Amino acid sequence: ESSGWFGQAGSLWHLQDLDLGGRVTRAWVFNNPDTNHYVVTVDNNGTLTDVRAAGDLTSEPIFIAAPGQALSFSYYFRTERFQTLPASRYWDQRRLQISVDGGSFADVLQLQDDPVETWLTAPPVNLTPYAGKTIRLRFHFNSLDPYYNSSGTAWFGWAVDDITIQPAAAAPACNEPSANNST
Repeated sequence: ESSGWFGQAGSLWHLQDLDLGGRVTRAWVFNNPDTNHYVVTVDNNGTLTDVRAAGDLTSEPIFIAAPGQALSFSYYFRTERFQTLPASRYWDQRRLQISVDGGSFADVLQLQDDPVETWLTAPPVNLTPYAGKTIRLRFHFNSLDPYYNSSGTAWFGWAVDDITIQPAAAAPACNEPSANNST
C-alpha cells in the first residue's frame, strides 16, 4: 500500500488498482493513469512530440537494525525492449537503488532480459551490509530518450507490488549422507 512511499513530484509514479496478468491488486505504477501508458508528450507550437519519461518512487528512511534481512518485491512491466537483441543500456531502464545514511543513491539491481506482461518476483536483495544504518530505497524508471517509446502501441510501464523487508531465507541445510559403518 502507500505507507512509507512517495513518487517524485512531477513523475508518473502513482498508486493504481490493476487487473493484469491474472492478478488483481493495488500497486505502485509508473505510467499516466489517464492513458495507462508512459508516453509523455508536450505541445511544441501545436505539435505533440514524445519526450523522455523518467521518475522515482522513494521510501521514507528505513533503519536496518540487524543483519539477515532482505528486500523482496514483485513487478509487472511492458516497456521498450527488443527480445531478439541482447540487453542494452539504451533500452528503457528499471532499477532499484539504495541510499545509505543520507548519501547518494546507488544501483543495487537492474531488471532486464525478463519476460514481459507477467508478474515476476525480483531476486531478493540482501540488506545485511546495511545493518545498523538507515537506508532509503528507490525504484527508478528512465526511458533514456524519446525514441520508440510508443512503437505504434503505447507501453504500459512498470508496476511494483508486495514490497517487503523480512528475514532473509535461510540457506538450505546440507544433507549429510548416513555414516559409513562398513569395516
